[in-house]
Amino acid sequence: MMSLKGKRLIYPLSVLILVFCFLCGPINSEQEKDVKNLLPEFESWIMIETPEVYHPENLFEYINGAAESYISFDFKELVVAEYKKKGDNCEVVLEIYDMGDEKNSFGIYSSERYPESHFISIGTQGYLDRGTLNFLVGSYYVKLLSFECGDKSEEYLKKFAKDITRKVPGPHQFPAGIEVFPILGLKDNSERFILTNFLGYDFLHSGYTAEYQIDENEFSCFLVTGNSEEEAEQMMKKYIDAKNDQEIEKTSYGFHIKDRYYENIFVAQRGKYICGVMEIKDSFKDTGREYLFKMLDTIK
Repeated sequence: MMSLKGKRLIYPLSVLILVFCFLCGPINSEQEKDVKNLLPEFESWIMIETPEVYHPENLFEYINGAAESYISFDFKELVVAEYKKKGDNCEVVLEIYDMGDEKNSFGIYSSERYPESHFISIGTQGYLDRGTLNFLVGSYYVKLLSFECGDKSEEYLKKFAKDITRKVPGPHQFPAGIEVFPILGLKDNSERFILTNFLGYDFLHSGYTAEYQIDENEFSCFLVTGNSEEEAEQMMKKYIDAKNDQEIEKTSYGFHIKDRYYENIFVAQRGKYICGVMEIKDSFKDTGREYLFKMLDTIK
C-alpha cells in the first residue's frame, strides 16, 4: 500500500477541517487544540495507520514547496489520516489544517480556489474537483482526496465533509471584512485575505481584496485592518511615503494617486481601516471615487 506521503506527491494538497465536537458538550481550550478528536468515525470505514501530525517547524516534510504559503497565514497544526472502506479498495485521505482563526483559514482557502470551480454548499464554502473535495469551515481548511472509489467518490467525500462540518459550531460565515466590498460588479469568489506583506509592503497587514468588472472596466478594491486607529494612521503614512515617486493629490476624503502600475488609486483611512480602489482608468475616475465612498460608508 502506498504511504500517505507517496500519495501526497501525486495529488494536489488536501486539507481537512480541524473541528471540536459539540456533541460532547462544552469543549475547553485543550480539547479544542487536539485535532485528532476531529477525525470522523464510521462503522463502515477503517482508519489506516496512526494519523500524522505536523507543526510549522516540520510542515515542509509533508508539503515541501507549499509550506511557506500556509505558514504565512499563521498555520498552527496539520493532522493527516487515511481511511479504507470495509470490503472495498476505496480509500479517503484527510488533511486537517488548523489556521488559528477564521480570517487565516479563509486566506489560505481563497488563495487556492478558482472562480470557475464547482462550488457546493458545505461548511462556509467548498468545491469539488476530480476526486477531491476542499472546503472551509470556521478556523479550519479541509481537503479530502478519494482513491479507487469510482462513481461513489463524490458521495463518500460529502459524507466525510458533512461529519466534520456538523462538529464545528456555527454560524459558518466568511470573515466580516469582505462585507465592506460593494456588490455591483463584484466578480464571484474573487475576494481574498492576505495576512502579511499586503500589496507587497511589509508594513501593511490584514488586507482584503476583491476584483470587479463593470462593462469593459476591470479594477480592484482593498481593505486593510489595523489593530488600532493609531496603527492605521501609521500604515497610511508609510503607504503614501512609499508612493512618493508617483503623482499624489491630497483630497478631502484621502488621496488620489496616479500610479505607473495600478493606474489611478483612490485611498482613505477611517478609524482603524484603510479603504482603497485601484486599477482605475482615467475615463473611469468617477466610478473609482464612488466605490471608495461606498466602502467608507459601510465601515461607519
